[in-house]
Amino acid sequence: MCFMEQELYKQEQIEWKFLPFPDNSAVLTLFQDPARGLFSILDETCAIKKSTPKDLMSKYKSRATKNDRFYMPKKQKKVLIGVRHFAGDV
Repeated sequence: MCFMEQELYKQEQIEWKFLPFPDNSAVLTLFQDPARGLFSILDETCAIKKSTPKDLMSKYKSRATKNDRFYMPKKQKKVLIGVRHFAGDV
């Protein structure tokens, strides 16, 4: 979003100091991809009445792990999934 705003300012010749920022598109894809995104997997799983959290985690593991920004910690005590974000693992 920031990139698009800065490009708009440039086109409209608005004085603006361009800010460097990391490309976060891989994280957005992780959430929004229609086939492998976390939201679509969640929607798909919730549509099945007898789905369990274990079913959701299984689907995440088989489909979302193809995105290098997604991870499932080996020792799952409280954290079940994680996202590798430019600010660190969350």
